[in-house]
Amino acid sequence: MSSTSRGRLLVALWRLAVLALCLTLVLKWGVVDGFEVRGGSMEPLLRDRRPGPDHVMVFKRHFDLFEPERFDLVVFERPEAASFAELPSDLVGDRFVKRLVAHAGEQVLVRDGDLFVGPAGGPLPHRPVERSAALLEAMRIDVATLDPSAPERSAWVLPTNASVEGSEVVVDVAGAAEGDGRIRYQEFVTDDWIDEAGRRVKGESRVNDTGLRFTVTLADASTRVVAELREKGDTFRLTLGGGAALALERLAGPRPLPLDAGAPIELPVGRPVAVSFRNVDDRLRVRIDGALVVDVPYERNTEVSGLASRNEPSLAVASGRARLRDLTVTRDVFYTENGCDHAVRAPFPIPAGEAFLLGDNSVNSRDSRHFGSVPLDRFVGRPFLIFRPLGRWRFL
Repeated sequence: MSSTSRGRLLVALWRLAVLALCLTLVLKWGVVDGFEVRGGSMEPLLRDRRPGPDHVMVFKRHFDLFEPERFDLVVFERPEAASFAELPSDLVGDRFVKRLVAHAGEQVLVRDGDLFVGPAGGPLPHRPVERSAALLEAMRIDVATLDPSAPERSAWVLPTNASVEGSEVVVDVAGAAEGDGRIRYQEFVTDDWIDEAGRRVKGESRVNDTGLRFTVTLADASTRVVAELREKGDTFRLTLGGGAALALERLAGPRPLPLDAGAPIELPVGRPVAVSFRNVDDRLRVRIDGALVVDVPYERNTEVSGLASRNEPSLAVASGRARLRDLTVTRDVFYTENGCDHAVRAPFPIPAGEAFLLGDNSVNSRDSRHFGSVPLDRFVGRPFLIFRPLGRWRFL
């Protein structure tokens, strides 16, 4: 038996052991229960579409043993309070799954798609509520990936000095006019949402917090690659190269503001390197081959009168020659305000014994923005495992 076959067998046995343990807990103590996900409010984390709706294991005793924490996933029962008597017609069923974002004694505000949380009765912080790097990755949404064979289908435009070799775009700026090396995403990034059939539906609101993910191979140490993200009156520029340290710059209106990117980082030459550059919650983060190498906060965005948010990301080869693939525009969760009554027009205080819950697939989620906070005594438990379909197996 090959090492690959042995590895697959061990993984299969491990999964069976976990399922057997969960089944034992269900039958013997009733502390674990299975829950079928219905609706798309937690896309892309939890799905209700082919190859079948996700089935999750829920630890029913979790909130008896541990205090609910911010951003915990929560399964809860339909509340019986009068304020829930007339739920929207598309909110069906007796159990729902959302993400807890605020506790009793706090207040919540949704503004420009961001979530602000602070103590009730006091001023709200000027920064959105902080999330861990792991949670930001879990809540990341991929908007459009460049198809080199037909870039226009995914709203990309290639420079004149680019060529396509299989799944890669090769850009060589030798002898080209300045600026010819830019690959541009030509659409505004909006709050697209995923419907019940898994289709992406174009949103109406422009999303501020965007990112770029790509794999680059530098031909030599002289090659420079420049990624740009834009928000309101700011342009954030990341320069990477083989013989020069990583550079991060904020162009705030007409004023360039260098940002401290930390320790010098040079990309290796001649091999593929995975890069992620994100602007989320007034914070710039860069990952190189999965490792977080830059995490820099900045002051609030520059407002320019009459200038709409220009959030079209771009990637340029400024010098030398580079091979690029898997170029993807990403965005953060954008909490829509359309049709919402709570936490939009003014800060919403959370009463004692209740919590504020939101869905990640914001436009397609009915949650506390619509029906208010949820009593803790309606909490069923915390989902911890997707166990069906088998191809979707993962811990939450």
